[in-house]
Amino acid sequence: LGIVNISIYQKDHRCIQDMIAKLLTFSSDPAKYSYEIPNILDRTNAKLYIHLITEDATIYNQLSNLGIPEIHQATARICDEAMVLTKEWNRYFARWSTIEKIKKKPDDFTTETQSLITKIKKKITVEESLLFPLAEKYL
Repeated sequence: LGIVNISIYQKDHRCIQDMIAKLLTFSSDPAKYSYEIPNILDRTNAKLYIHLITEDATIYNQLSNLGIPEIHQATARICDEAMVLTKEWNRYFARWSTIEKIKKKPDDFTTETQSLITKIKKKITVEESLLFPLAEKYL
């Protein structure tokens, strides 16, 4: 027990939540925040990328390999949802990677940003309420 330090991932979640809160604020007025948006998008993208890789390699794999069917099913479902969300983020990031793209369709950018941030928040909630307690108990 205690092989995985959950506090690292909780800290990552706080950082990601701070970043997406800024992104949400900036997305409400793309013209006003045209210089801030590319920076926060790049920083959020990098943070999510590193976080997802490390989380998959540790928590998901180790829990899944415990041989407990209920835990394996829960981690598989959460992992599948994470993969779908990652693909959605990658499409979003590619679509809105420059301020020029955002300026062409600011309302679409705002709508997509709000929708995706809602999904990221939900993912964090699920991980912290289901996955992290399992990791603390079994790893």
